[in-house]
Amino acid sequence: MLLFESWRGEFVPAVVYVPLGLEMRLEKRPAVLHLPGHLAGGLRDPDEQKLSLGLAQRGYVVLSFDPISQGERLQYGPKAVTLECRASKEEKGSDWGGKFPPCKGEGPPCSVAHNHFGQQLWLLGRGAEELFVRDAQRALDILSDLPFVNASSIGVVGCSGGGTLTAYLGAVDARVTAAAVACYFSTLGRELVEGTCNYDAEQIIWGMAKYGIDKPDMLRARAPQATAVLLTSHDCFPIAGGREGFAEVEAAFHAHGDATNLYASEAPGFHEVTETGLDAVQTFFHDQLGPSPDWLLPVLDPSPLPCSMLWFGESQMKAGIAGPRVPMPEHLRLLAQPKRQSLRWKRRGEAVGRGRSWLASLPQVSARIAKVPAEAINKVSTAGADHAVVAAKTQYYSFGKEDWFILYTDSSCAVTLRLYETAGRPKEDVVVLIFGGPTDVNRQLSRQEDLLLQQLQDHGFGAVAICGLCGFGDQFWRDGLWQFAPLLLGETHTGFHASEVLYTMSWAFRQLGARQVVLIAHGGATGAVLHAAVHAPGSEDRRIGALVLLWAPSFEEVARAKRHWLPWQMQMHGVLNHYDLPDLLAAIPRKRAAPTLIVEPRGATRASLPRGFAWRMYWLAAKRLRRAGHSLRILAGCRLSQLWRAREIVAFLQARVAQA
Repeated sequence: MLLFESWRGEFVPAVVYVPLGLEMRLEKRPAVLHLPGHLAGGLRDPDEQKLSLGLAQRGYVVLSFDPISQGERLQYGPKAVTLECRASKEEKGSDWGGKFPPCKGEGPPCSVAHNHFGQQLWLLGRGAEELFVRDAQRALDILSDLPFVNASSIGVVGCSGGGTLTAYLGAVDARVTAAAVACYFSTLGRELVEGTCNYDAEQIIWGMAKYGIDKPDMLRARAPQATAVLLTSHDCFPIAGGREGFAEVEAAFHAHGDATNLYASEAPGFHEVTETGLDAVQTFFHDQLGPSPDWLLPVLDPSPLPCSMLWFGESQMKAGIAGPRVPMPEHLRLLAQPKRQSLRWKRRGEAVGRGRSWLASLPQVSARIAKVPAEAINKVSTAGADHAVVAAKTQYYSFGKEDWFILYTDSSCAVTLRLYETAGRPKEDVVVLIFGGPTDVNRQLSRQEDLLLQQLQDHGFGAVAICGLCGFGDQFWRDGLWQFAPLLLGETHTGFHASEVLYTMSWAFRQLGARQVVLIAHGGATGAVLHAAVHAPGSEDRRIGALVLLWAPSFEEVARAKRHWLPWQMQMHGVLNHYDLPDLLAAIPRKRAAPTLIVEPRGATRASLPRGFAWRMYWLAAKRLRRAGHSLRILAGCRLSQLWRAREIVAFLQARVAQA
């Protein structure tokens, strides 16, 4: 057991497995870096131990360590039991089949913590894969420096998350002599169609698909160096994609004139290294790193080691590192501080009239960062053919009627629209559009939506549409590859949804004859509505009458927070290099500006911000709106009841929209 210092100055629990008999000989042996997958126990997990011990028993020095937010390598403290998976010193019960019970794993799936800080890193223009690769390279440094290791003969192996990291490391670090990738290999195309795996942030490289990079390319980059791929029949990474990807890698090895160093193994099984896979890994390293030595002593008990033998403990880990410990929240604050300071200087410059080009450029910059399609921006501002709208259903009730529509856009998705019109009223000049609810068109309205609809109709707003943006409320999008697919393409959900907001506005102007639209957004839809609002038309017969944002977060606060709540629909890469969401409100051109109500603004969590803090966040937007002749009102510092919230919104709209 050893502790080594990571590049962030953080302790890393690690174990070196040494072949029996090596301590009595002056000999340097080949070594293997074993990268654990996304398992709570980290290096202590019995399946991971089985692989490490199996290789050590064949004469290889094996180093394994706890990945970030796994095992004993906690980033958020012992009380963050809902955020981090972890190893527990409590051992498994009597149902364990081995002689010594291993450590228990506890907590949520390991992807929860990885995605938590991964989202923050994306906002800062970074990626979680950087942290994991640098940890693995640091482990290679430690392994290479061991006096009994032959640094010119080092292999790497890993399954699942460890397989991901093995592919990354093998592609970028020339010290890797042989790389064996398990429980990860497929193609992105197959995974989008057939895959069922959860994904972690470090498995998503921004723009990867945009630049034509697929998983096979990680291994093609190694050709003709020794590489092995392990596939199983029922893995959540489709085996058909694995076979297709292997054919691509094989072609690259043949192009280098030597495919003898490329290995493959298929076995019946699930997301695991099977007995067949274990034999394949051992054969691969036997061929590439060398055979077992003659002096190797047999192991009497090959069972996984008991928990007590692999437990470091907090006191031992603190004593093992001389330098300062930099856990993930502190690392994120250090990364966020210069970007936060840069945005502050830009805001101050705008306020005093210095460098006003920043806010003026944000409509174009935000369209580029969020990837809002130009077709959608042009659609809402110019005349032309309407997009297809399908009337799905009409039903009548005591106060009017409800129409269901499906609005098709230029993307592969559609917007669901539920239009409520009050009976006996003339055609409305003002249409209220509400965004943020689930997409299902036949769902029951939430309590908040129902109260808001009643209040709006009772106070003279005769046309109200509840709009479902693509993917909202659909659990299929959560955690799987679809949640991260836009990032792989160098796109964002925010951009797709902003275009849907613009198409919906165009529908209200053209087909409903509205002269003004009121945009109400809550939760994950606030980012999309703000990105759409900066491109909305500003003429007398087509304009935004008012803007209402409920529970809008701040990217700045999310990026530097220890704990955050960022809706998955608002994942963006590098946005804080340019602006935060309150800056978009300030950047709405004067002719397009509208009275704005911010209800219970949030920083990083679900808690409403104090009133003073909220005003410090939106001070520039308030100043710009005053110059345009409009007001900004902020309801912050308390948690309103649903009925009171609906009444406040309608009272604001009655006063401001009537004035407009």
